[in-house]
Order: sequence, then structure tokens, then C-alpha cells
Amino acid sequence: PYIVRSIRRPRTSLYLALEWVDGPDLKSLLWRHGRMAPDQVIIWAGQILEALIYMHALGVHHLDLKPENIMRASNGSIKLVDFGRPCGISAWP
Repeated sequence: PYIVRSIRRPRTSLYLALEWVDGPDLKSLLWRHGRMAPDQVIIWAGQILEALIYMHALGVHHLDLKPENIMRASNGSIKLVDFGRPCGISAWP
């Protein structure tokens, strides 16, 4: 639940559709609000770790984990985004 959903379809031309996350990235939140409350940081850290544990169990690694690639959804939960070039695609625009 803490990873942005995606659909990749190789039809006449390859396209990738991503879930819309209606909220700011963590970098923007930190710039606007400064320090976050420790209890909120602990909740978000747990969600990030849960997503990473799930991904690593599938053999997927993010490789670019930074505040700009962590979004806060409108419901307050975290979504990991921007995994770089999708696996198995040799030429990605």
C-alpha cells in the first residue's frame, strides 16, 4: 500500500501509467514546515520500511530513495515513487 501503483503495457507503443498521488513530496513538506513531529516521522518511517521490505522480498530495489521520491497522499500515508528505468526495458525515453 505504500508504493505507487503502475501499469506497463507493451501495445503498439510502450506506455506506463502511474497512480496519481494527491499530495506533496517529503522535500516540499520539510521546506514548508521544517521539522516534523517525532510521532509522525515514526509512522512514515514504518510505512517506508514496510514498502522497502515488500519490494526487497520480490527482488526489487529502489536505488534512488530520497525525500523527493517519497510522496504524502491526501489520506496522510506515504507512497514511494520514481523507481528509475523499469526492469526489462532497454530503451526508456
